[in-house]
Amino acid sequence: EPLKQQFVLIESILQEAGFKVLYSDDYEADDYAASLVEKFQGPDLQTYVLTKDHDYFQLVSEYTHVACCYEG
Repeated sequence: EPLKQQFVLIESILQEAGFKVLYSDDYEADDYAASLVEKFQGPDLQTYVLTKDHDYFQLVSEYTHVACCYEG
């Protein structure tokens, strides 16, 4: 239950900051990220993904950059 409350809070904060929040019971976050990167990356738009998940490195290309964020 505490984790669920954290998700509700962060969703609210992101929406208030003007971010589009996407979620689904059918798809995981990395599926969304990969789809958005594929759709928007290109010479006119550099794409940056900030994550702690090393699986996102598969999205790296000439136009897409991944930075891992570590707590420390």
